[in-house]
Amino acid sequence: MLALLLAAALQSPPVVVTPESQLALPTPQQVAWADMEVGMFLHFAPNTWQDREYDTLQTPLSALNPRALDTDQWV
Repeated sequence: MLALLLAAALQSPPVVVTPESQLALPTPQQVAWADMEVGMFLHFAPNTWQDREYDTLQTPLSALNPRALDTDQWV
């Protein structure tokens, strides 16, 4: 099987890189953002009201009120 794969690979035409097939480059703004080296992941879910690491699906939807949520206060 390996011999067949190797033979097929050797008979394949070479890959030609054209401008259309090149990878996209980041914009200067994207590079500047990445250079800040600051990142954050915030996970907000129903388990926030359950004081647990996972959602038990026991909190009624009426107990969740994201409209009253003040995310500016967090910052």
